[in-house]
Amino acid sequence: MSGFPDYHQFPERDHGDESFWPSFTDIMMVITMVFLLVTVMAITNNWKLVTDLKTSIQAERLAAEQALDKEAQNNSLEDQMVMLQKRLVDASKVAVNKQVANEALQEELTRILGRVTKIEQELDATLKTVKDRERQLELSGQQVIALKTDRDKQLATLATRAQALTNLQGIQETSQQQVIRLQAALDEKQAALKAEQLALLKQQEAITGSDGKIAALEKVGDERSSKILELEKALERANAALLASQRDNDTQLTDLQGQLRQAQETLDTSRETQQLSEQQLDQLRAEVIALEQAKRDEGGALAVLRSKMSLLEELRAQDESKLQSLKGEFDTLDTKYQKLVRPARSSNGKHVVSVWFSKQSGREVYRIRDGAQGGFTATTRPGMANTLAALKEKHGKELYVKVIIPENSNLSYSDAWRFTTEMQRKYDYYYQDDE
Repeated sequence: MSGFPDYHQFPERDHGDESFWPSFTDIMMVITMVFLLVTVMAITNNWKLVTDLKTSIQAERLAAEQALDKEAQNNSLEDQMVMLQKRLVDASKVAVNKQVANEALQEELTRILGRVTKIEQELDATLKTVKDRERQLELSGQQVIALKTDRDKQLATLATRAQALTNLQGIQETSQQQVIRLQAALDEKQAALKAEQLALLKQQEAITGSDGKIAALEKVGDERSSKILELEKALERANAALLASQRDNDTQLTDLQGQLRQAQETLDTSRETQQLSEQQLDQLRAEVIALEQAKRDEGGALAVLRSKMSLLEELRAQDESKLQSLKGEFDTLDTKYQKLVRPARSSNGKHVVSVWFSKQSGREVYRIRDGAQGGFTATTRPGMANTLAALKEKHGKELYVKVIIPENSNLSYSDAWRFTTEMQRKYDYYYQDDE
C-alpha cells in the first residue's frame, strides 16, 4: 500500500458543493511529494559529491605518497651519489695504482726485451763466428787432407826414389864388384904381363940372335900394354861415373829427406792448427750453449712477466669495466638527481599554448589557444593532438603547455589528472628530457 492517502475514498468530495480551494490533504500531498523529490535530488547530489571527495582524497593521498616517494628517492639518490662518488674515487685510485704497476712491469718487460735482443744479437754474432770457424776448420781439414795427400805422394815419390837409390846402390855395388874384378883381372894381367916380360927378357937374353922373334914379342907386348891402358881408362871412367852417380844419389837423398822433414813439419803444424781450431770451436759451442740457456732463461722470465702482464691487463679490463659501470650508474643517478633538483617549471621565455578541457551535458569539450593572449578555439581531441604535435615540432623544447580545468568542468579528479599528465608528458618542454 502507498504511504499517501487515497482521496478517491472520500465520495463526498465529488458530490456536494464545489470548492475553488484545494483541500488540505492535496496541499500536504503536494508538499510531501516536493519534499521527497528535493530529498532524492539532495541525496543524489551529496552522493556524487561524496564520490568526488573520495576521489579527490584518494588523488591527494596518491600525490602525497608520490611526493614522499620522490623525496625518499631524492634522499636515496643523494646517498647513492655520495657512495658512488666514493667508489668512483676508490676505483680511480686503484686504477692509478694498477696503471703505475703496469708501467713498472712495462718498463721491466722493455728492459728484459732489450736484454733478450742483446743476447740474440750476441748469439747471432757467436753463431756467425762459429760458422766462420767451422768454415776455417773445414778449409783447414781440406788443407790437411791435401797435405796428407801431398805427403803420401811425396812419400810414394821418396819410396820410389829410395828404391831407385837402392837400385843405384846395387848397381854401384855391382860396378864396384866389376871394378874389383877388373882390378883383379888387371892385376892378374899385369902379373901375367910381368911374368911374360920376364919370360921375354929371359927369351931375349936367351935368343939374342933372332931379330924377327924380338919384334913379334915387342908387338905382342905393345898390344897387351894398350889393352891394359884401355882397361885402366875404362876403370877410371866407371869410377868417375860411379862417383857422379853416388854424388847425385846423395844430393837427391838429401833433398828428399829435407822435403820429408818439411812435409812432416807442415803436417804437424796443420795438426796443431786443427787441434787449436777444434778447441776454439768447442769453446764457441760452449758459449753458444750458454747463450742459448741464457736465452731460454730470459724467455722463461719473459713468459712469466707476460703472464703477469696478461693477468694485470685482465684485472685492468675488469676494473675499467667496473669503473665504466660505476660511471654509468653515476651518470644515471646524476641525471635523475638533476631532474629532481632542476628548476621549477616556468613559462618564462617559452612559447605558451593553453588547452581547455571540461564536460557539458555529458559531452567532452576541448578548446585551445596558441599564445598567452587571445581567444580559445573549440576543437576535438584528435585536432588538439595534431595542433600540439605541430607546435612541438616547431618550437621543440621551448613549448610550454598550460592546462586549464575550470571549476564547473564536471570532471572527476582522476579524469582531470589524467588529461593534465598526458598533455604535459607528450608536449611540454619540462618533460622532454625523458625522451
